[in-house]
Amino acid sequence: MESSFPLYRYWSDYPKRDVEYVRWYPPTMQAVDGETILEALGRGPEAAAFYLHIPFCKDVCPYCPFNKYRMRDDRAKAFMDGVFREIDLVAAQRHKRGTKTSGGYFGGGTPTAMETPDLLRLIEHTLERLPPERGSEVTMEANPDTVDLEKLRQLRASGINRISFGVQSFRPEFLKILGRTHGVDGAVKAIELARQAGFDNIAIDLIYRVPGQTVPLWEADLRKALELGVDHISTYCLFLDPGTRLYNETLMGHVAAYPPESEEVAMYQATQQVLGAAGFVHYTINDFARRMGRRSEHHLMNWQAPQRSYAGMGPGAFSYTEGDESFIYCTIHSLQEYLDVLKEGRLPVRLANRLTPDERRSRYMVMGLRCLSVSKAGFRRRFGQEMTDVFGPPIEQLKEWGLLDEDGEQVFMTERGRHFASNVLKAFYTPANRGKPQAIGVELLAGKGLSLVSVGGQQRTETGT
Repeated sequence: MESSFPLYRYWSDYPKRDVEYVRWYPPTMQAVDGETILEALGRGPEAAAFYLHIPFCKDVCPYCPFNKYRMRDDRAKAFMDGVFREIDLVAAQRHKRGTKTSGGYFGGGTPTAMETPDLLRLIEHTLERLPPERGSEVTMEANPDTVDLEKLRQLRASGINRISFGVQSFRPEFLKILGRTHGVDGAVKAIELARQAGFDNIAIDLIYRVPGQTVPLWEADLRKALELGVDHISTYCLFLDPGTRLYNETLMGHVAAYPPESEEVAMYQATQQVLGAAGFVHYTINDFARRMGRRSEHHLMNWQAPQRSYAGMGPGAFSYTEGDESFIYCTIHSLQEYLDVLKEGRLPVRLANRLTPDERRSRYMVMGLRCLSVSKAGFRRRFGQEMTDVFGPPIEQLKEWGLLDEDGEQVFMTERGRHFASNVLKAFYTPANRGKPQAIGVELLAGKGLSLVSVGGQQRTETGT
């Protein structure tokens, strides 16, 4: 069977539509010593959030590109010992600088796959060492079949004030294709239980362009989410990342035909129409909030210009630190190697990019336009230059193509530009980063793969099963 889905096309110039998901920038990274990053944290900003990657799942979904392992008690115990050390290393450097914690995010993986006592102990340790400022957002990712009412109540009491469920679909046939371990009733119940547990900020993820999906079926998923009263909906087109099981199964012709690109475009348009009619705010390429106060602070910190610093911890976490020197870096993906380095008292970082001035300006635009617009005055304040003096040619070219527009205050994606979002973002890449793919977690774990051409220094091979 021949797949209708384009397999790993990580760079396409307009008028071809680029479909790679731009998660971070710059994509290029080189080997670095963890001590260099620790020193940078000690000179870092006055405020920074944290992201804690908990790399365990009840099962491994076939489409997921992130660093993860099947949950096992021995792995969880070893991880807890290691990540406590990493949290302490990061907190010590931040305390030297007096850095305040502006928010937090526990992601994965599936954090709630951990046993409740272990998870609560991890939350307590993290929030004690990196206490968030009053009123800041602290999110926990969860799968519907890894929570019950008591667990949710305990999470809420521990300091988690936002929960995000990986629902992905309200159709059983699509949950099966996506390898999800919960059912439709389980997803509905988890959302209802979260309300009972005291959560007033509930987010869900949904996936479209699943094999066999149609526009009406996708619209039904969106309407079901609205019916359940969730506060935030992230909508993701199914992208086949190399190294994932679904990619390999599709390559071998074992997966039913995917909806064509025209259907994907129609699904994205339907998303904007259905959620827009319900009053939801469309504030990033993929994200919709019931109101402005329900936008994800984690997304805004990562992407909205000017982007803010955050410290990623846990195996495979990415970080960004803004200061006299700006770094993007990631922790070691291999769980065993991550633990070995921490036992030696060192920060488990091997890959980083010390951004050049050009890359800092470029990142401001690449990440900023994920939030659909970038302020000209904000750019001027940050860099002391006019945006159009630095990026005049790509702005004019994107305007000519109908993908970007501007007024006196900002540049912003057009309706057409949102369908070519990755083309728009990549127009602001520096020459050294053009044509370079985003390194994919499962391939960083394996230390080999198609996505690692822009990464220097390989990871040691280790299975995530």
